[in-house]
Amino acid sequence: MDENDKLLSHQVEIVDKIAKKIDHVTVLTGRIGKVPNISNVTLKSYNWVQGKNLFNILRLLVAFFQVKKHTNISVIFSHMTFNQSLIILPFTKIFRIKHFVWYAHKSKNRLLGLSYKLFDGILTSTLDSCPIKTTKVYPIGQTINKLKFPVKKSIGYPICKLVHIGRFDPIKKIEVMISSVSELRRNYPQLTLSIIGSASGIENQMYEDRIKLDAIKYVNEEWLTFYPSVVRENIPLLLFMKEFGSWQSSTDLPFLKLEEELKSVINYSEGDLVKEIERRYLLAIEKHELSGWTERLLKTLSI
Repeated sequence: MDENDKLLSHQVEIVDKIAKKIDHVTVLTGRIGKVPNISNVTLKSYNWVQGKNLFNILRLLVAFFQVKKHTNISVIFSHMTFNQSLIILPFTKIFRIKHFVWYAHKSKNRLLGLSYKLFDGILTSTLDSCPIKTTKVYPIGQTINKLKFPVKKSIGYPICKLVHIGRFDPIKKIEVMISSVSELRRNYPQLTLSIIGSASGIENQMYEDRIKLDAIKYVNEEWLTFYPSVVRENIPLLLFMKEFGSWQSSTDLPFLKLEEELKSVINYSEGDLVKEIERRYLLAIEKHELSGWTERLLKTLSI
């Protein structure tokens, strides 16, 4: 829990939203940083330290049992803490405490496959964001604060600035983004790509270093730029162009390769692009806005 954390700063905002809807929230967190005082929220840190596995497990269990001793726990929601949720899972089953876990990765996880039946439910952003296909999976969207992402009154056209914001991890396939834009530049030389983000841990730092070393040529050609991760609060200020994703014009089309998706968005007419951005904005508000996300979360948890 830290407003200045570059990856998890939004947890503070989420807890604040939840606390406005229920009597009391106890947050068991790996670290406490800059956090506003919320009267009905209790924070408890287990001081998670990267690489100190045995001590981390012991500290987490001690903190969990301390919370249980002093709190009548009605339900547990493990948000973006899958490994930690597995540590306390046997005890939530023994004590018959409802336990829901957040998992939003397409990649298959052996531990998830072995444990998902023991959870009361798996919450995720969309059905495609979880590799497990079961009625216990609940898609509730993302946590977008619409006040921080107002609709742009104008867009740059033709499109030339592409931006990716996210963790610099192998699962993001940064090398595919770079190679796709490199190929497209043969016919669209105005394209540039900014990649904003850092490796999420020591184990992924070698991947980031290797990709940046391989891409030195493109950096020197001045169409590829790397930036370190930023605090979430600053992301709206960095977005000169919407991040590209699935831009195929029909949902009936087969899944497109990234290069084909880029071609699709580049070839939109200005009017069609404006309409498509408006459509996507309304969809984001409907499916992923923070207030709606909170309501869907509490409904799933039956609070």
